[in-house]
Amino acid sequence: MAALIKSEIEIRNFLEADEFVQATIVQINKDLGGISEQSMVFDGASANQLEALREQMKHILTSVQNLERIAQFIYRVDLNERDFRNALQDENWHDLAFIVIRREAQKVFLRHHFSA
Repeated sequence: MAALIKSEIEIRNFLEADEFVQATIVQINKDLGGISEQSMVFDGASANQLEALREQMKHILTSVQNLERIAQFIYRVDLNERDFRNALQDENWHDLAFIVIRREAQKVFLRHHFSA
């Protein structure tokens, strides 16, 4: 079985490929549907794609005023509930943004790995 993307270093390596970044953004935007009017975009200009995505995700998460909508998004993303609750309790939007991106990247990675 394919190893899942777990660390920040692993996700940085995958996010060096524009195609992988775009596929991850498509997945994030799909899961954001109906939750936020904002969506993630890929500009391709950032030297650090992970940080650029994290800042976008953090902005989107903090702009959603309804906790139920955030919980619905987290359910769609299929995050570990403990990770979500810990980040939310600490109001650590930076970490929450990372774990969302990591999980969405895992979905893209697994889809690609098993479709090959």
